[in-house]
Amino acid sequence: MKIDGKSVAFVGDKVECDCTNGPHHIITGTNVVERVEKNGEKNSIARIGDKTSCGAIIKSGSNEIGIDGTGVAVDGSLTSCGGIVRVVEK
Repeated sequence: MKIDGKSVAFVGDKVECDCTNGPHHIITGTNVVERVEKNGEKNSIARIGDKTSCGAIIKSGSNEIGIDGTGVAVDGSLTSCGGIVRVVEK
């Protein structure tokens, strides 16, 4: 799924950052929209304001589509620790 030509980020997608105890990933997302993986697992779409495993918050994304009144995180979104969201293509 893409918005503005960028892949939408989901819970579990990677965060490239210099925080300790990495690698890190997105840990929170919306309960409204999910994708189903080939193995049957469900993952929620990540939004601006959702959290990562290093404790950072996603600070940027696309406002083209809002979920729960919040913009959607995409590949390249920035985090509060200076990290970058990297979508893992499924």
